[in-house]
Amino acid sequence: VSGDLYLDTGSVHRDVIMSSAGRANEIAKFEGDGNVLIGGSVKTGNLSGRNILINGDMRIKQRLVGTSNVTGVTANGYHALDRWFVNLHGPTVRIERDSDNPGHGFEYSMAVTTTTPSGSLAAGNVIKIGYNVEGYDIARLGYGDANAKSFTLSFWVKSSLTGVFAVAFSRDSKIVNRQITVSSANTWEFKTMTVAGDTAAAFGNVTTSTGMGIAIVPSAGSNATGGSSIPTWGSWHNAHTAYGANMGHVTTNGAVFKITGAQLEIGGVATPFEFKPYDQELTRCKRYYQDWRDFQAFANKTSDSTYDGHVVLGSFEINMRANPTITRQVHGRLAGASGYTDGSNNEAAGLHHDPSSTYPGRWFLMTGTWNWNSGYNDTIAVKFHRCTFDAEL
Repeated sequence: VSGDLYLDTGSVHRDVIMSSAGRANEIAKFEGDGNVLIGGSVKTGNLSGRNILINGDMRIKQRLVGTSNVTGVTANGYHALDRWFVNLHGPTVRIERDSDNPGHGFEYSMAVTTTTPSGSLAAGNVIKIGYNVEGYDIARLGYGDANAKSFTLSFWVKSSLTGVFAVAFSRDSKIVNRQITVSSANTWEFKTMTVAGDTAAAFGNVTTSTGMGIAIVPSAGSNATGGSSIPTWGSWHNAHTAYGANMGHVTTNGAVFKITGAQLEIGGVATPFEFKPYDQELTRCKRYYQDWRDFQAFANKTSDSTYDGHVVLGSFEINMRANPTITRQVHGRLAGASGYTDGSNNEAAGLHHDPSSTYPGRWFLMTGTWNWNSGYNDTIAVKFHRCTFDAEL
């Protein structure tokens, strides 16, 4: 073989050798027994850590304790699957972690089903599945200079209706959108789209706030669809966010839209989905949301007569993105009691995040409530009957 590619006929397995300047300077060797030896760095599109999104395979559902769905949803928010939210105006929906999946190693999908449709499509109606990428995670794209990187979003979709749905990427008062066709009803289809890097404008946030938002919109009214196609980064307007979406999920009872296998990665090629160990993905989700139900702690007496007990919990399971919003129901246990009581709906303890904000998202404070029960002076322990910490974007 001539040039920089050599066949080593003297080796047992007849190795193939690549070199840059003669046989003595080997760059790579493809051994006949299947091994590959590389002299420099390996650059590839499918190394670990390439998926910028968290919970793209829809495994984690901390908010759905003991169930797989939430019904009667009419408001915007994170209702079911970690890191994925739904925005609504008009219909009522059910959101669930569905066992229906396209195969290829996936076990679940996120399903949004219309249970009470709008009578007709109004301008402000919408069903949107969204994901907000934290600034730290999107900064790697390096926007704002000549080396800005493109990215590719890929996912599986299944819809009971055919037609076009919209995908929009928003940041810093700028937007890019895509129009994606569902060709066959009730059939899993794989979709990909690539967005060129923005060499002109850097990300406005590359730390703990939202760096870029992603919206997947199967159905919406003219307020969101009345814009135009924005193939490269242009000025943001709500009318562009669902441009092209024409499916009737807002107005069709029982219409369902499912996604799974969502992956956002650097470059112009959609590589196979990056499956991560369950514990790693759960830990990443807990940066944004933690459920501490059934946690118990002693309520030790303090010198401050205002409080029945004063307990400082050293840290969250991992540091959260920011000081969280706390939702709580704390029960207490009195000396000699056989179990916990809710104190006639009074909280046995209050919960507070770091009041100084010196270390946001690192620890929280639990302070006993002096009048939660007629026997509060005999409180010996407290229990988080239901307690969540939410630092979502």
